[in-house]
Amino acid sequence: MSKEKIFLIIGFLCFSLLFFYFYPPNTGIIDETVYISMAYTFEKGSFYYDQAGIKSAPASINFNSHLVSRYPPGNSVLLLPFTIIHWKWSFLRGYILMVIGYIIFIIILAHFRLPLYYALLFLFHPSFILYSRTLMSDLPATILCLLGLLFLVRKRIFISGLLFGFSIAIRYPVMLIPLSLWIVFLLKRKFNESIKLLAGAFIGIIPLIFYHLFCFRTIIGPAGANIIGFSITNLPIMLLQFFVSLNILYPFLFIAVFKTRLKEKCFFIIPAVLFLIFFSLQYYIDTGNNLFENIVRGQRYTLPIIPFLLIAYAEVLGQIKILDKVIKTFFVVLILMSAYIHHKHQQFLIQQSDYQKKLYEYTSNAGIIVCNKDIYELINPFIKTINWIPFESEGKLLPVNITEDNQSVYIACLARNENIKKLFFELLDKITLKKEIYRENAPYYFSIWCLGK
Repeated sequence: MSKEKIFLIIGFLCFSLLFFYFYPPNTGIIDETVYISMAYTFEKGSFYYDQAGIKSAPASINFNSHLVSRYPPGNSVLLLPFTIIHWKWSFLRGYILMVIGYIIFIIILAHFRLPLYYALLFLFHPSFILYSRTLMSDLPATILCLLGLLFLVRKRIFISGLLFGFSIAIRYPVMLIPLSLWIVFLLKRKFNESIKLLAGAFIGIIPLIFYHLFCFRTIIGPAGANIIGFSITNLPIMLLQFFVSLNILYPFLFIAVFKTRLKEKCFFIIPAVLFLIFFSLQYYIDTGNNLFENIVRGQRYTLPIIPFLLIAYAEVLGQIKILDKVIKTFFVVLILMSAYIHHKHQQFLIQQSDYQKKLYEYTSNAGIIVCNKDIYELINPFIKTINWIPFESEGKLLPVNITEDNQSVYIACLARNENIKKLFFELLDKITLKKEIYRENAPYYFSIWCLGK
């Protein structure tokens, strides 16, 4: 066995050991609540939350007297094989997807005769490590697009388009990838390839179209609702944010790919450029506790095109012979960074589980909970469905109509900043009959009240 293969196996074992040692105990992002609620609904044989017994759900739309998610269904469909066993098995999907992506990446590197150990740049990319621990749609969309790229470079254009079409049902914006590739074919006057790609993508998107027509009576469904907030005024600051973050984690990643000697360079560069411009129109800065966490979390929207960049990046690195020994040391650093990410995220998820346990314990007979976002992201229909209404939105207090003599009404708050805590106190001041049944102040303010006499 060659040293390169041994290196790949060691990397795989390190990834596997870290993942299962720090196996995620719970969800930690509001969108995870959306996807697992959709999976619960699909498992009950419906597309509508209300028909599955869910009366309140984040990112939902009231349409034709039904409550339905405004997110595409593909990600939650991919959760079903795991939730059917137990909802906590869903996190195993992230591991499986990363392993599949790792194998695909190795195959693509072999296709271009590049050093295979560069696949570790994908396997231990800090942002992929973080989101492999979640139920978010970014990773499955990324892996499907990476598979589409594999068939593209192998000139199986129709199948490539088919896979890109399927990926749109997981995450709407990935349609930019087949669109950009189609443009590349047109500019190169490869009209047969452009038709094959377009035909494959069209067939791949047909199941999503039927879903849209069934649930929303329109072809595009709720896709338009997901681009609210996009503005040209966001472009300068967001483009700079994405550009800087992409070039810091892996030094000069985005800049270096323009120096690649690969003949297919347009396949890697054009989708990435279009992706960055599109998402730079939306203001999105996900901050952590330090600069490293800011960069790792801030690359979420760019995940589908990062493997595209890494292929070209690997070829550029291969041109610099002196990096051969340095890069292996860098892999050790990446593994250590991965362990740090697993550990930090695990601490957060354990805390989430503790909050969730207490919420269900102290509101066991709740008919409805008035709460903020950090509370309703703890509500998991696989544990128990609870009706909730928000008391705040975008940092502002919402009008809430509740009956004070109803013992099954609770108000709860998990405040990760002082503004939410202030809004919660404003809400409490408006209610005469209330009783606090639980509170803790560290590390965050967490309080549950029961309304009535």
